[in-house]
Amino acid sequence: MEETVVEYLKELNIPVSSKYCKKLILSHPDYPSLLSIADTLEQLGIRYQAARITKETVDKLEFPYLLQINGDRGELMLIKNRQDLPEIDNSDTYTHGAVLQVEPTDTITDEKNNEQRSEETFLKATAIILTAAIAGIVVISSIQVSSWMHALLLVTAIAGSMAGYLLIAKEVGITYELVESFCKQGKKINCDAVLQPDAAQLFGKVTLSDAVATYFIFQLVILSLFIPVAESAFSFLGILAVLSAMTIPIIGYSLYYQSVKLKTWCRLCLAIDGVLIVQSVLFGALYFENMIPLNDIHPGIIVDTGFLFIAIGTAILLFKNKLQKAKRATEGEIRATRIKNAPSVFMHLLTQQIQVNITSEEKDLGIGSPDAPITLLMVGSLGCSPCKEGFEKAIQLVRTYPQKISLRIRFLLSGATNGAVTPDMYLLHYWQKRIYGKRDESIRTKELLQTWYDFMDLELFKKEYSITLNGDGQEEGRELIDRWKRWFEKVDISRTPTFFINGYEVPKEYRMEELMGLIPGIVEEIPVTGMDEGIQNYSHITYK
Repeated sequence: MEETVVEYLKELNIPVSSKYCKKLILSHPDYPSLLSIADTLEQLGIRYQAARITKETVDKLEFPYLLQINGDRGELMLIKNRQDLPEIDNSDTYTHGAVLQVEPTDTITDEKNNEQRSEETFLKATAIILTAAIAGIVVISSIQVSSWMHALLLVTAIAGSMAGYLLIAKEVGITYELVESFCKQGKKINCDAVLQPDAAQLFGKVTLSDAVATYFIFQLVILSLFIPVAESAFSFLGILAVLSAMTIPIIGYSLYYQSVKLKTWCRLCLAIDGVLIVQSVLFGALYFENMIPLNDIHPGIIVDTGFLFIAIGTAILLFKNKLQKAKRATEGEIRATRIKNAPSVFMHLLTQQIQVNITSEEKDLGIGSPDAPITLLMVGSLGCSPCKEGFEKAIQLVRTYPQKISLRIRFLLSGATNGAVTPDMYLLHYWQKRIYGKRDESIRTKELLQTWYDFMDLELFKKEYSITLNGDGQEEGRELIDRWKRWFEKVDISRTPTFFINGYEVPKEYRMEELMGLIPGIVEEIPVTGMDEGIQNYSHITYK
């Protein structure tokens, strides 16, 4: 499902991070339902439309779109054009389904997506540079050996190395669309059946993919680095020729095993068999032309190449082990996050926390729609770096879910010394004189606080928001300051920032960024009792 969604968004040129988008879908508590996709799109800030559809009307929609057939957890298909419809039209099992269509956009509001996409772009660029550097080494080193046979052997070694990597990637769960398409085309083609652990296990923990990658990378190192510079180049060719001859029975067994025992074929395996056959022909030609004198092979060469083979093989095993550990860690994190993202789990923990009174009469700095069902109260201070980070994350929540959540802010006030004007006095004075009660109060409040947290310096802030203070600078803000002080005396705030949702302190088990995927579910769980009254009774919560 997640692969199909990412392919669809890429088809529309929407700038999503593939890894981040897949993780959001997989960690959704209702995965693999259509709701997991819808909530992910909403979190990313992508507009969409979803509707039920029958088989008779499926061809009347504008392409492309996602189609989920026969129920909420049925197969998800990407319909790119009319050519994809015959499979559905001829299907006896498809009777009804749901369609989801995305509105193209070039802007994603989720900052974490943008960060991960930037990181993915950097890693892709790094991989391209690394590949180009390796190719450069191979080409420059090989120019010294001006032989068509050597060039063909290099090409086959490169092709085999790539096939070996793809086998390892497939084994650890890294998928590539072109490879998957290549492996699934044609009748009696089933790469997964051939490469399953029982069939592809050689000995111990060494698998077919390990052996293939080790063998061809070993060849590539010999052909590109050793032979062009070594004095005993023919001896190295002799070693490769002997190993190539030893692969002939392996090719035969591979073809027999696929055709007779499994009665299905693996295209990747056939491609590797083809490379090995070509190499056998090339080495055979070199041998019959007396270009590979086997009597030049001596114990020193055998020992050197043996250690090289072992070094490459162990390096590949370690590399694959790291990939497998990373995959298991990611899967474990996704399973844990799926539980943690369940609204029922969050609501249970939320209602066990401290509850504070938030009345509608309180004059707080407000951002967002006052009619939103979720009120997020931030208690912070103006000189606190974590408060700056918390404010930015809270603003992102409001920006992502403008109709679902609003933000209210109260500051722990600093005491003035010698009648000096403190940042909170100045900011609150400005806010009440110039912003409070105005038509664009929410927007200007956000800009005011963003500017403060950008500077966190009173003199610089005064240059942007200049105002004359009355008396000692507290007259305009006296009522609000006194009200907040009385509230803080009743509420024991041990740290800043501290966040409350509808009067309940956000559980310490949840970071602010983790609320991003929870907001739609929380809205459905909260009873309609007024946004400022808090959650009065946990038994009122209705579970789906």
